[in-house]
Amino acid sequence: MNAKRAASVGLATLLVVSARPAQADRYEASVHVQPSAGVALVDDPASEETVAVPLVGLGVRASYARSNRYQYDVQIVGATTSAASFERGEFSIGGDAVPASAFTVTTRLVRLDVGATFRFGVRLVPTVRLALGVQERFRGAPIIALADGAHEGADGRGADGVTDVYGFGAVGLDYRINRRLTAGASVGGSYAVPLGGPGWRTIEASAHLAWYWYPLWFE
Repeated sequence: MNAKRAASVGLATLLVVSARPAQADRYEASVHVQPSAGVALVDDPASEETVAVPLVGLGVRASYARSNRYQYDVQIVGATTSAASFERGEFSIGGDAVPASAFTVTTRLVRLDVGATFRFGVRLVPTVRLALGVQERFRGAPIIALADGAHEGADGRGADGVTDVYGFGAVGLDYRINRRLTAGASVGGSYAVPLGGPGWRTIEASAHLAWYWYPLWFE
């Protein structure tokens, strides 16, 4: 094969390879660390209001790809809100009803979900993630604004916990820095189905840094 023909074959090979659709790597595993921030829409049994409050959290997600287009993943997140301020709530204290009063409630939560992330590229990677999970919300006792000062708690309303089943969805964009390291961001939200508690929804944005590798025999 002369030099001219060799160059032509090499160029043709390069064009074929570069023309292949971008794909994520099958059999890759990853660990993601991701802070998040957003808004929680909070309901409370003492009020008919829905209050929007800031939400911040930190999560860890692990994934394993069974295809060039998607990866299965599991995620655990801890988060907290600022105090949700309700304008009017109905309470009784010591058996006596108090006038409708403003009150605040703070929520912390832990959630665990499993899902799949669909990936549409190699270096610049649009993503879509869908997941289902359970979360436990830890609600503080209401702080009630009374004429003689704030009062923590009410009859039947100390700190408590609420268990939810929830769905989560997000769209994002990842950038593969090198073979091992990926950075990205996403926006999405969750919708909770409470098991005996008040409603809860979120709108969230997150950033992440992820480490990818081929586990065991795929390395």
